[in-house]
Amino acid sequence: MAGQNVMEAQTFNTHKTVKMLRATGFTEPQAEALVEALSEFLSVVRQNFATKAELKAELKSLELRLVLWMVGIMLTTAGLVVAAFFAIVNFFL
Repeated sequence: MAGQNVMEAQTFNTHKTVKMLRATGFTEPQAEALVEALSEFLSVVRQNFATKAELKAELKSLELRLVLWMVGIMLTTAGLVVAAFFAIVNFFL
């Protein structure tokens, strides 16, 4: 299962769940209604939650943006230092 999305790897066994609910006292219609609701919920979860791969890709993108931002700040700072140096030199000349 390495590298495989856990949500995709695990399936919801509706028949087994209905049997379990029936064994604990649910009526057939109650068990089926609950399993239907759970199935719909899991479907929504699978559609709306990010996978590990998606999160890793987003993290890489954010890391790149952060590095570029930091480089920009460093270049701006270096430019300000150079400008201040020349301003001081021109002031004393």
